[in-house]
Amino acid sequence: MHVVTLTFPGHFFQTVASIQSTQKWYQVENPWYVFVDDSAVDPWHTYPDDLSTYLQDFFPSIEFQFILTSSLDKFKDCKSGWWRQQLVKLQLDLWLPEQQWFVIDGDVVFESNNIIDGVTPISRDEDPNECVTILSANYVKTMLGIDRGRLDVNGEPVTTNAIPFRVVTRELLQGLRQHIEQKFNKNFMNLHLEWFANKTIVAYSQNTTDQIMTEWELIELYRHYVLKQTVPFSDIGSGYPLMHRIPVTEEHSLYRHSYQRDCEIPVAWFEKRGITIPQAVWGRSLAWTQHNEPDRFKNQP
Repeated sequence: MHVVTLTFPGHFFQTVASIQSTQKWYQVENPWYVFVDDSAVDPWHTYPDDLSTYLQDFFPSIEFQFILTSSLDKFKDCKSGWWRQQLVKLQLDLWLPEQQWFVIDGDVVFESNNIIDGVTPISRDEDPNECVTILSANYVKTMLGIDRGRLDVNGEPVTTNAIPFRVVTRELLQGLRQHIEQKFNKNFMNLHLEWFANKTIVAYSQNTTDQIMTEWELIELYRHYVLKQTVPFSDIGSGYPLMHRIPVTEEHSLYRHSYQRDCEIPVAWFEKRGITIPQAVWGRSLAWTQHNEPDRFKNQP
């Protein structure tokens, strides 16, 4: 199985932990693809080189192929890193040669082998009445042209977007984009860039008529309600917090998902996993976060 890891400067060391755990729990093949969001590296200009050097030194048995978002057509016009990451996932087949990939966000750390192939992973932890959930459903309904924007399992609304890893296929991604392009008579990427620019798709809003992009809900609702495939559901949950102590009674579907930046995580957590932290790289990571996400530091002493 070929793995695709998606990362950006805020997840430099977490990406190391993610790859380390994936290699431990899954049978993976070379090459291992790493999509590196280098579209907002200021003031960390050496970020792509720092990352590739660190990963190649730390994992000598892995043949990495690094793809920079700055090298992808039209991505320079996509100003949000969150949007760029989703657009990469929805168009992997344009840049990679295989037929199937295991796609993982760089802040996911596995504690067991989760069932991933041939299932739709779901979580019941999300609030279906939360604003972001409603806005995500608006996007899915509009894009697919269907009257529902959430998965329904035995009459219960569930989410799949809370689970940031998935097996996807070339056929599935191509069919999804073709469905959307036929509906709107526009190229998939161009449609999104247009809607980002005119704020049809927003990054954040409290207006429940707006739309927020959501890649995994889009994929899974296409699979279930457009293609009408019979795909079993697997209740994976939303993942444990990165530094949460996992009960020893838990036996399956265990993974950690942090939503944090590296500098918000104690260095000791990484060092316990054998991940060394060069002070120069840590300093550049901290400076990047302070420059690009200052709100994360406003309440710190």
